[in-house]
Amino acid sequence: MIEIIPNMHPIYVKFSVALVFLSCILYGALQLSSRVQQREELVRIQPWLYGTAVLAVLLTLVTGIWAYFTVPHDGPSHVAMAVHRDWALYLSVVFITAVVLWLRLPQFAEERQRLARAVCHGLMLASFILLLLASWHGAELVYRYGLGVQSLPEVTGEGHDHHH
Repeated sequence: MIEIIPNMHPIYVKFSVALVFLSCILYGALQLSSRVQQREELVRIQPWLYGTAVLAVLLTLVTGIWAYFTVPHDGPSHVAMAVHRDWALYLSVVFITAVVLWLRLPQFAEERQRLARAVCHGLMLASFILLLLASWHGAELVYRYGLGVQSLPEVTGEGHDHHH
């Protein structure tokens, strides 16, 4: 399998996208949920989900930086790689900051908790938006520039333009 994939980044990125997405959705669900039993269940999984998401983000960053320096590319795709890298770094910093702030919420004085919660809300919303942007640009690297793809099939004969 290693011979097929030039880098482990595509494997880890799937986990990061899924876990950050779920973390943002869970955070939003907790803000909107009024059912006590439902809230208790969501709060119970929150630290596990956030911790796993942060770990996945860190692994994705390491393998992404490795890919940035090792995957063969040309000038135009290099620019696209830099854009993707930047959005992914913004996402990572904002999401990890949101999680750290969320972990520290109980330590804030009562009057500061309200402001800290508002900042946490904004950071989670920003994480969601940055996740969409970083994912878009990552997909563009593969589907527009063909990075990380060893070869595309050469269309001969009917190709896939035939009728089923």
